[in-house]
Amino acid sequence: MLAVTQAYAGDFAGAIEIGIEAAETARRLGDLRAELLASSILGMTETYRAHYAVALECSSRSVALSRELGARRFEAEALVLNGLALIGLQRREDARLGFARVLRFDPDHVAALYFDGVLLAEARQFDAALDRWSSVIALEPAGDFARRARRDTRTALDLQRIFGTREERLVTQGAA
Repeated sequence: MLAVTQAYAGDFAGAIEIGIEAAETARRLGDLRAELLASSILGMTETYRAHYAVALECSSRSVALSRELGARRFEAEALVLNGLALIGLQRREDARLGFARVLRFDPDHVAALYFDGVLLAEARQFDAALDRWSSVIALEPAGDFARRARRDTRTALDLQRIFGTREERLVTQGAA
């Protein structure tokens, strides 16, 4: 928990140091649960620091440990963290696969729905993105992801109108 406190306080170097020490100690003691928590904290911290390759290593370790422990809730969170690292590494299709895995087991996972919507919007699949964000808003109307989903919905609707109009013009020009 000290690593989490350090990270929220903005002391990422301190959080990393504590997290590494906790993971190594847990590994040495054979405490898989403690290692899972430490790996997750390290992955989250490295994602905040935009060290995506390291974040991917940590989140991948968290996924493996979650499976070994049968900890589905932690596996879902680790897969979302894994997806964020993949997005940072410009591996968007891999990230979408990870979010799809989460949603297959938990169709109401708000973070997976939100970030999958972001990727769909980037791919100009606005209707699908809007569906994801509508679900986020319905599931957690007062939450942070719902606030983001409302903002992104407005932007996606604007972009949908812009790109729709542009594509319609191109089709019309091609027919002329």
